[in-house]
Amino acid sequence: MEPVGSHGGMDFYDHALCAALAAAGTKTLLFTSSTYPASGPGHETQEVYRGVFGPDPKWRRALRFAAASLQAFATCKRRGVQLVHFHFFHVGPLEYANVLLARLLGLSVVVTAHDVGSFRAGENVSILRRLYRHCAAVIAHSRTARATLEHKLGVDASRIHVVPHGNYVGLLAALPAKQAARASLGLHADDLVLLFFGQCKKVKRLDLLIHAVAQARTRGAGRLKLLVAGSMADADGPALAALMQQLLGPDVVQHHARYIPNEELPRFFAAADLAVLPYDHIYQSGVVLLAMSHRLPVLTSDIDGMVEVVTHGSTGLTFRAGDAGDLTDRLLELARGDWPLQTLAEAAYAQVSVRHAWQRCGEDTVAVYRAALRNGMV
Repeated sequence: MEPVGSHGGMDFYDHALCAALAAAGTKTLLFTSSTYPASGPGHETQEVYRGVFGPDPKWRRALRFAAASLQAFATCKRRGVQLVHFHFFHVGPLEYANVLLARLLGLSVVVTAHDVGSFRAGENVSILRRLYRHCAAVIAHSRTARATLEHKLGVDASRIHVVPHGNYVGLLAALPAKQAARASLGLHADDLVLLFFGQCKKVKRLDLLIHAVAQARTRGAGRLKLLVAGSMADADGPALAALMQQLLGPDVVQHHARYIPNEELPRFFAAADLAVLPYDHIYQSGVVLLAMSHRLPVLTSDIDGMVEVVTHGSTGLTFRAGDAGDLTDRLLELARGDWPLQTLAEAAYAQVSVRHAWQRCGEDTVAVYRAALRNGMV
């Protein structure tokens, strides 16, 4: 049960995982919102969570969510489902109610704790703790997430399983030529284009990148251009837009403050020379894997969740988290051509093709299911 679907760019992940589970011998039902395609070999998709996101009043969307969950659970009981797997970015009363209902119906519960917490201020930690106590198994995508689950949320170590986040090889159609992609975005051939992609949250520190680009340009890196593509989440959109205009201006920065659908992704990734992720905190990053899966070099902060995937000077570049000066120095190095970006990109692609292969993710997830069904609740 994964309500986000294509509303938040999870449709590829959902279907890749379901296909991998089917290949590993598990028949799956996916309950989600809008998605693509409707179904696949060995798994069936039901778009029951339509209308649970968007501008409608919160109470109306909550009722739709509850009705969709009841429909999904009725299907589970009718089909003889034994185990329900939830994928959570945020845990609130509705998510907690889903877990409780699954347990009342006698279903084993597995949860993928994508963000462990959602990074929202005031998140109810007590709900998180109670929810995880009802889970037969909890999947973390990184060692960093596992440590948080165990040491900060009290999840028993024996019920936590690290299963890598799958790669995005094959998500994007053949990328257009760089020149054509840049022309469509108003960028020039000799620009050094930095891509900041994905939902803009406070912890992702777009503000830090804006300051670093401005500093690097004043120190001689005049080719630097910043391409921002993604909707605002909990970040202050107007304030960031004002900062971009104040420090960079329209000739240096492009700001596409909206959700970028899959069909538009190729031109953004083709136009960029580098994806930059200056985050203060993350458990794992789908954006890093998306870039690495399409041979776009990455520059990330050196937080634990990033360095599990990105090795400085080998599969990408890193800088000291929160340090605008160190990020500026790295941008200046890039502007001088100090780093073999194509070599880094090829090494990164080779890594994610193996370590984050969906076949491995499917087999590891099926092993978690078997452990959950065998051990039941603790």
